[in-house]
Amino acid sequence: MRVYARVSPALLKWGRESAGFSIEEAAQKIKVKPEKLLSWERGEASPTINQLKKLASVYRRPKNVFYLKAPPPDPAFPKDFRRLPIGAKRKTSELIFAVREAHQYRRNVLELKEFLEEPIPEFNLSLDLTSMASSVELIRKVLNLTEEGLTPFSSSAEAFYSLRERLENKGILCLQISKIPIENMRGMAINERPLPVIVVNTKDSYEARIFTLIHELVHLGLKESSLCNLVEEDERIERFCNRIAAEVLVDENKLKEKISGIRFSDLDRLTKRLKKEFKVSQEVILRRLLSLKIITWKEFENIIEILKSREKGSAGGFASYHERIINKLGTNYISLVFRGFYQNKLTIHDILKYINIKIKHLPKIEKEIFGHNTITISP
Repeated sequence: MRVYARVSPALLKWGRESAGFSIEEAAQKIKVKPEKLLSWERGEASPTINQLKKLASVYRRPKNVFYLKAPPPDPAFPKDFRRLPIGAKRKTSELIFAVREAHQYRRNVLELKEFLEEPIPEFNLSLDLTSMASSVELIRKVLNLTEEGLTPFSSSAEAFYSLRERLENKGILCLQISKIPIENMRGMAINERPLPVIVVNTKDSYEARIFTLIHELVHLGLKESSLCNLVEEDERIERFCNRIAAEVLVDENKLKEKISGIRFSDLDRLTKRLKKEFKVSQEVILRRLLSLKIITWKEFENIIEILKSREKGSAGGFASYHERIINKLGTNYISLVFRGFYQNKLTIHDILKYINIKIKHLPKIEKEIFGHNTITISP
């Protein structure tokens, strides 16, 4: 016997559209004909309870939301600074879900901090588009960096995770995402106070993620939410964010010191070496050399073309599922959840909800972060 869900047709349509799906796309995922899905949205028919569960899963909404009289408010979409190919879909479902998820993890932290009576550091960085030099100094102060930049770190991965931790200690939630092409999104900033959010794309190299982290930090300093792929075009704010990030990472005096007495016979080889020293991408080094008038625009273009012909950077080798979860949410977020458990204020079920994982992965995550296991799962 089939049991039908007497849900609101308008809510079914809202659920699909707010997830960024066309009728055809949604019907394919739900495994029904487009005509049937359309009949539900028009109120001519109703889905079964099982079909509603599938709808809720695809649209990533609680199934009870479709019984409401009106849709609940969604978080505002960040200001879009991206330059995309003509005809490209600006709001893909994965991008929409990424924005929603970032807001949800932020709410989780606020909820946990209040529940555990832990303070949230006040992030109060304020930048001005007309003050380049002072903005560089303010960003360095937030990141606790000197003119040496990231050169003391042994690797770009070590530098990235150190910067991430420093930002989280300043009251910024830093997340990583993996399901969106870097051409579509390299970074995102959500300017909510307290606890603004920065999201970076793990499909990028660590050098690129470092740059994105600081680029989005500048957006927060300008007190705006942003969605970026770091293509400047004619956008003044993106040029400003890119320039600040480059100057923070590659100090003028240090760069000139590194290249003093060097002949520029092989610019590609030189910038590869400088990239390793400064823990940034070759393009950042090239842009700094260009901005300082050390190389010409023609020299810059020639190497950029070479870089484009190469494969994009990657984060490295294979990561297990529990490592991907830790990389995504960060050790600060997961440690906060476990503190609630260790203080007997959260249950195992609560941990699963806040981290959004299955129970079988908990022991490995706990072991990775804390070096011990208090949680054991019976086979």
